[in-house]
This record gives sequence, structure tokens and C-alpha cells, in this order.
Amino acid sequence: MLRACVDSLLACPQDVEIIVVDNASRDGSLDGLPESPEIRVIRNSANVGFATACNIGMQASSAPFFLFLNPDCYFLPGALATLLNGLQSGDRVGMVGGLLVNEDGTEQGGGRRAVAVESSG
Repeated sequence: MLRACVDSLLACPQDVEIIVVDNASRDGSLDGLPESPEIRVIRNSANVGFATACNIGMQASSAPFFLFLNPDCYFLPGALATLLNGLQSGDRVGMVGGLLVNEDGTEQGGGRRAVAVESSG
């Protein structure tokens, strides 16, 4: 799954920096990664959890935008461009999320979150 995820990001026409933060996995998933200058692997000595691993990856990058992605996800062509367009659509946009679907195209039930936005006036 990790290889399919990384391959889908490498296939995007945008320049991407892929940082894989490994939480001390033992399943050999890192062995299948392609050699590429766009891919950097950070190996944690223990499972520090998803959020902490995301922070570690973000601190290792100087990119203007970040995408936090589970390794069992992959992008359809054009999806990254759509997310970036949404992110850059206004000064008050701080984050965007994609539609999470199953392999048969049906929406994943836990893929939506309601985010409350406070108005400043």
C-alpha cells in the first residue's frame, strides 16, 4: 500500500517532496519504495503515534504546503491540483481535505469532519 501511495504522488505533475515517517514498522513496507530524490525516509526508533510522526515530517521540510497522508491512500490524477487550488482560493482558507472513497468509488463514512469557523466580525 505504501508503494502505491508514493507512486500516486510521484505521478502528480506538481513538484512534490515526499517524506515518509516510519514509526518503527517491521512489515518490510519501506523495502518497496523506489529510489528517488523526491523521497526521504525518517525512521523513528519507536512508534510515536500518527500526530507526532506528522510533526516530525513537517519539521523536516521547508515546503509551503503540507499533506498528511496515511499509507493506505493514493491520489487519482488531478486530485492534488484540486486540493492545492482549494487551499489557495482565499485568504481565509487554512486547510482542505479530499473526498475519501473506497476502491469501488463509494464514500468512506468516516472521511468527513465538520469544522466550526468563528467569524471575527
